Amino acid sequence: MQLLTQPEAKQWCQVRGLTGGETGRASEWEFARDPQPDLEVATDLRPPELVSLASACLLLGTQGGDDPDFAGALVWLLDWDIWSETSERVAVFLTQKVRGDTESRLSSALRERPATVFSPSELVTAQALVAMPLLFQWDALVVPEPARAAAVISHHGGVLLKSATRVVHEQLSHRFEERSS
Repeated sequence: MQLLTQPEAKQWCQVRGLTGGETGRASEWEFARDPQPDLEVATDLRPPELVSLASACLLLGTQGGDDPDFAGALVWLLDWDIWSETSERVAVFLTQKVRGDTESRLSSALRERPATVFSPSELVTAQALVAMPLLFQWDALVVPEPARAAAVISHHGGVLLKSATRVVHEQLSHRFEERSS
C-alpha cells in the first residue's frame, strides 16, 4: 500500500490515460483513449450489497471480474467531511485504520495523502477502503489496474462507471445488468 498526495494521484491517473478532475468534481474524469458513455449504478443498497459493489468496482475492466483477476488499484478519496461530525468522525477513523495511517489528528492524513495505491495482494484492504465512500456517501475515484475502466463514487448517490474502450463498456454493461437482475 502506498499513500499518494493529490498531485501524485493525478499523475498516476494521467499515466494510465485518465484525465480530469480539474475542479474536484468527480464526474469530470474521462479516459483520453476512446471515452464511452458512463454507466450509472445505484447505491441505494443495503450495506452488504454496498460491500459487494466495492469489490465489483475494484474488478472493473478485468477479464472475468473475479478476485484472482485483481492486479492492484488506486482509490482516491476526493471529498469527505460532508455530513454530520458524528458520522464523519467514525468514517474517518475507520478509513485511517484501513489505510494504516499513524496520524493522530482526525482527517489530517487524509488531507495530505488522499489517495492509496494497492498491490495485487491487497484486495481485501482495498475493498474495505472502497466500502467507506459507498457506506458513508463520500466522493471517490477507483481505478483498477490495468486502467481499462474506473468507478466514480458520488456523495449524491450512485457510481459512474467510465470505460476506456467500447469493448470494456459492453463488458461492464453486461456485468452490471446481471447484477441488477
